[in-house]
Amino acid sequence: MNATTQFSVLPQPPAGGPPQQQAGWFAPEAQPCPECGEPLLDRFCEACGWGPGVAPAVPPNAAGAPHQPFDPFAQGGGAPPPAQPGPVPAPFPPPDAQQYPPQPSQQFPPPPQPAEAPAPFATPSAQPADPFAAAFPAPQQAPQPMHAPAPAPQQPAPPVSAPPMHAPGPWQLVADADRAYFERICRLNDLDPNTMQFPAYVPQRFFRLHGPQLLLGRRSASKGINPDIDLSGPPTDAAVSHAHALFIAQPDGSWALVDVGSSNGTFVNESQQALVRHQPLQLNVGDRVHVGLWTTLTVTTGM
Repeated sequence: MNATTQFSVLPQPPAGGPPQQQAGWFAPEAQPCPECGEPLLDRFCEACGWGPGVAPAVPPNAAGAPHQPFDPFAQGGGAPPPAQPGPVPAPFPPPDAQQYPPQPSQQFPPPPQPAEAPAPFATPSAQPADPFAAAFPAPQQAPQPMHAPAPAPQQPAPPVSAPPMHAPGPWQLVADADRAYFERICRLNDLDPNTMQFPAYVPQRFFRLHGPQLLLGRRSASKGINPDIDLSGPPTDAAVSHAHALFIAQPDGSWALVDVGSSNGTFVNESQQALVRHQPLQLNVGDRVHVGLWTTLTVTTGM
């Protein structure tokens, strides 16, 4: 059996126009654009837009060859060919000032001029005259002295009185047996302490000072004496008189002591001299009043 060889025949481009520009047919190799010389990859040139039915932008040269773009790197170099002079459009005439007058909104005031700085140490300008100065004159001020008046001598401050030595509040007496006072009385009266009887135990007794005055002593039914501060015991200090001393209240809240005629005297603190009869002595908190043979009353404050 004979083999038949088949050959494919390429279709011929239709007449009229370059073969690469016919519809439905493309050349296997790109042809240069007849307008700018760039390779044609389609019906229209990608560089200058030339295509079938498009008029060339620049007429061909005298030889009839298509126009070649200027190549600055071509042999000879130089500047590109001068552009062909074309018609110059006539300038617009200036607007008529009378036909188009400026509007008020377009009229701008001139910019303000900067004020001149005043000269240093310039003399101030005179103030305008006051028309009411003559009718209403200003009050006259007394002339000021050239020197300030001397300050008035300061009066010395009154001396501050010393606070009272006694403490405020209610006072009270604490009665107890005092062996040191007992030995001192024995020496003053030339008594033998061994022959005198000092109590072995004496409980403390408290007496609150109140009212205008209080009598200190020992109770006596026969004499009708009932002292406010009764030291009758037991044990009893026989050296204390029935009416021995008197405590008198003072206006400032303190107390004074008066011996009203005791037989053995009244002593305060460590004094060796007994109080003068019927002469009051101001007491202070902490004083120790000694009466009888061994009784001591200490002045304190209490509730």
